[in-house]
Amino acid sequence: MTHRARLAILSTLGTLAGAPAMTNADITPERRAEHLASFDQVWETIRDRQWDPYFKHKEWDRLRLELRPNVEAATNDWEARAPMQELLASLGKSHFGIIPAEAYGVISGDDEEDDTATNESGADDTGDRTAADTEPEDSGDDGADDDAGPGELGIHPRYRDGKLVVVRVRDGSPADLAGVEPGWVIKRIGSLNDEELFEAARESAGVQRAETIIAMGATARLDGDEGTSVEVEFIDTRGKRRTLELERGPEPGKEIRFGHLPGTRVYQETRTLENGVGYYALDVFLNPPDVMPTFERFVREHMDAPGIVIDMRGNHGGIIPMSMGMGGWFVDEPNIYLGELITPESRLKLVMNPRDVTYQGPVAVLIDEVSISNAELLSGGLKDIGRARVFGNRTAGLLLPSVVELLPNGDGFQYAFAGYESASGNSPEGVGVVPHEEVLETPESLAGGHDPVLEAALSWIADESN
Repeated sequence: MTHRARLAILSTLGTLAGAPAMTNADITPERRAEHLASFDQVWETIRDRQWDPYFKHKEWDRLRLELRPNVEAATNDWEARAPMQELLASLGKSHFGIIPAEAYGVISGDDEEDDTATNESGADDTGDRTAADTEPEDSGDDGADDDAGPGELGIHPRYRDGKLVVVRVRDGSPADLAGVEPGWVIKRIGSLNDEELFEAARESAGVQRAETIIAMGATARLDGDEGTSVEVEFIDTRGKRRTLELERGPEPGKEIRFGHLPGTRVYQETRTLENGVGYYALDVFLNPPDVMPTFERFVREHMDAPGIVIDMRGNHGGIIPMSMGMGGWFVDEPNIYLGELITPESRLKLVMNPRDVTYQGPVAVLIDEVSISNAELLSGGLKDIGRARVFGNRTAGLLLPSVVELLPNGDGFQYAFAGYESASGNSPEGVGVVPHEEVLETPESLAGGHDPVLEAALSWIADESN
């Protein structure tokens, strides 16, 4: 996933860090008119496409009268967006937010290269909303280049017991080559220290969990454009403080465009682990022409494996039918469903049907607090039907299916168009998927390159295979 795509998600989660520094002169009358038209489109869309039977129409009318004048009084783009974010925040649900045009890498009002509407039957963008859209902070980039490709350090940070811990480091990444190891604690990224990040996340937390925002905000600060640098201060597993100036390398995966989402890089990994166990990881459910054939080859090549691991940690969601297609490789009866999408007019079952051959062995799914949306749907669905054992940390609890439209001011507008109910009859929205086996990484358990979540899954597979 590209840096700009992460900024889009952070904009709907709450702008904590990583957004590009920018300044706005007083907006012109024409620009103000674009913002007012955008506010009206947001307000009318929610009013007309509301699926929640508890939606309060009188309250919605009151909010329009209260907040629209704030758009008229705004002196810059960020002030004009804040009332729209506040309007959407009042809904108290995931997948409602404004994606600033800057996250697309375009000037507000410019045309997008791809203006295809996101497919409601299969699209689920990945994010949430916050009470207000604040002007972004300095990201810590050194020598940022608007024309540079997406870059990363290869660090996966998570909030564990009051610390920002490196839980994984991608092999061959700049962080790996610089000697950064799992279990190191991050104390500072650029100008932002860990306590500042934690406090900002706690202030932004609503339906979304603070630990989800912390992990994504830290990742956005660590990553950026390829070739730029950021100074990161760590405490290693021996308690030694280390300060490293790290240059971002190319982000792995293939960059694609989908609907009105910013350009997004899709990364997947397949390998065979100890004792022949198959391992598959995916960071976002997009680019089905590449992902689905790769997943098919992976399963077919591991039909005789003692077990299969599906790693959904850090997966931000995406196209819903992809999870249904993947699930079909693990069921042997037709019309098994992952849950239902609920609108006032219908209940759409998310059906899985078996493939020509299906894998019958143990399936382990790995999750964490940055497993969002469609990643929660697949992991929770396989758990509900008893087809997988789930390991790790409770997911984000942000499951509502959504679409993204462009507004007259050039921003993206994300909104949920249906509710979701799992196969067990529960709504994981705001709750998340709870693993069978909770495994929270600590600096001690990660030391030496260990992955305690994966190791717990492999231990279970070994027991099941005996």
